[in-house]
Amino acid sequence: MQPRLLIVEDDPALAELLVWHFEAEGYKVQQTGDGEEALLLATETPPDAIILDLMMPEMDGFAVLEQLHRRPAWRATPVFIWTSMVLTDDEYLQLLQSARAVLRKGGGALDVLLERLRLWRPADHPEGSES
Repeated sequence: MQPRLLIVEDDPALAELLVWHFEAEGYKVQQTGDGEEALLLATETPPDAIILDLMMPEMDGFAVLEQLHRRPAWRATPVFIWTSMVLTDDEYLQLLQSARAVLRKGGGALDVLLERLRLWRPADHPEGSES
């Protein structure tokens, strides 16, 4: 069975790139650029992991992360923060308490993100398995 990945990224070109890369890695991907829709998608089809941008219109990634951690069923879902936002030390430490990784966009970060997801991939979703 393919692991399910929810990508929350509001830049259409970057979102398309992420979807392409993760589908090539064997993930079943859902994508949205809207925080509210991300929560709805996570409710309808719970993902195995979430890639979350912080800077989005309306509901930003901080608010999405807060909502995810208010619901017990979602607390164990690994969230990988993917952002170009310059974070304060306090913001970074806050994010590390509830996210699996905090990665800055650019400069080879996509390769790092891919590697983090490969290392995370749950045992019941071995690499290369088919659904």
